[in-house]
Amino acid sequence: MKSFRIILSFLLLSLSMVYGQQENIFSQWCFNQNTYNPALAGIKNYQELKLLSRYQWVGFEGAPNSHLINYSTQIQNKRKEYLTPRHGLLLQFENDNIGAFGTNRISFGYAFHRNFTKDARLSVGIRGGLTQLFFDNTKLNYLQPDPSFNRNRTLYLPNLALGFWWNTDRYYAGLCIQQLAKTIWDKLGTSSSFNTHIIASTGTKFELSNTVTFLPNLLISKTFSNPTRVDAVGYFDFQNKFKIGLGLRNNESFLGLIQLRIKHQYIIGYTIDYISNGLNTSFLMSHELNFQYLGENKKDTDRLSCPMF
Repeated sequence: MKSFRIILSFLLLSLSMVYGQQENIFSQWCFNQNTYNPALAGIKNYQELKLLSRYQWVGFEGAPNSHLINYSTQIQNKRKEYLTPRHGLLLQFENDNIGAFGTNRISFGYAFHRNFTKDARLSVGIRGGLTQLFFDNTKLNYLQPDPSFNRNRTLYLPNLALGFWWNTDRYYAGLCIQQLAKTIWDKLGTSSSFNTHIIASTGTKFELSNTVTFLPNLLISKTFSNPTRVDAVGYFDFQNKFKIGLGLRNNESFLGLIQLRIKHQYIIGYTIDYISNGLNTSFLMSHELNFQYLGENKKDTDRLSCPMF
């Protein structure tokens, strides 16, 4: 058992350095797209506060866990008509942990929104901040001493992202480029770094009745030199009050999601992922919790549509 834990710790360490996602994309990404695409900062005409926590591979020692706080608001200005440009701001805190590695991020974002028609809108956003990457060697069990990991280390690195977003009342499409400035983890070896991420997302909706809408969504994420991630999620929306759906990631992970709105301004969401690849075991499950506060009016919550449109 001890040998298994040593091997697992080493595997997780290697994954974090070589194949790690390095940027948060939660399973509930289709409900929280402004957490990774800065073009959605302040896209709605009310304030949003989002709290997300994800616990991967529950039951594995040193398994990844991620936490995020996101605040987004529109800069209030007097709009003479719907074609008048709008502006939005975003503040975000993130924390990731995997094995002996951890990451803290703080970032600020700005977005410009311009309608071309009443229902067609283009948004462009930028986000920048500081990333703290730390390594705790006390969390490792060594087969033999390694001078490369003989002490704790902490790095402070810049992070920068650029995002684009287009939506009508029927569909949306987004593109985000993260880690624009490639940064080397010089204290952990010159071959380790944060690499540029490209994330594309799209979705549409089908109104099945006066009370039910079906919304399919697709996300493609590519990190240079790493495998491409493909997420497909489809869910049913019952008058923007209750949502339930299923998803698939890279033919190796299945997920189920549920979201409930309470008193128009509060949302609670839960997702469970089941890993179905070669490491198939009942322990390979991930859990994700989501809480949102929306400073919106009741008339906004009663409309039959996805909040993205």
